[in-house]
Amino acid sequence: MAKPHAQHFTHRRFNFRGLITYLVTLSFLVMLTSGIVNFLAPSGRIARQVTWTLMGLDRSGWQALHLTFAVVFVAVGFIHLAYNWKGLLHYLRDRVSHHLTLKWEAIVALLVAFWLIGSAALALPPASTLHDFNSYFRQTYWTVAPIPQGKSTDPSVSETTIPLPATPAAPLPPAHPPVPPDKSCSDCHRAQ
Repeated sequence: MAKPHAQHFTHRRFNFRGLITYLVTLSFLVMLTSGIVNFLAPSGRIARQVTWTLMGLDRSGWQALHLTFAVVFVAVGFIHLAYNWKGLLHYLRDRVSHHLTLKWEAIVALLVAFWLIGSAALALPPASTLHDFNSYFRQTYWTVAPIPQGKSTDPSVSETTIPLPATPAAPLPPAHPPVPPDKSCSDCHRAQ
């Protein structure tokens, strides 16, 4: 005698809406993970120089994973929206007047979105703060020591070093011309 749940399971049709829901959820989780990894990973040049990988993927692999699941997320997001359009409208409409409700919430959400887009476009906080934190993290944790000329055994590694901003060892004299951040002042100038 067959078990009742086994018979039920074999006769059940494939639920496409369930598939879409799972794909939206899983693509969101993969994008969240790959976004954090891409945020904290070294820049491409340093990642190649130190042959950085995480869970078997290098930086370009993590970027490809993030982009792929972003496309999946958008595509299945539209399908999910199409399947649930009536439910969404029902949620947004007042049952008595049949007018859209949550108008203030929609306006605030749009204002927040435009504010974030503007802050990114104009390099203002909070987008600039997030970018600065990303740059600080990469410069602090992903610096590469200079490779002496002719010392590299890996042919794919360039013999040049990655330029990092120079920090003066001692303050410069008052009459000294300014030193660009990517240059360093020789020690002979500091002795004056």
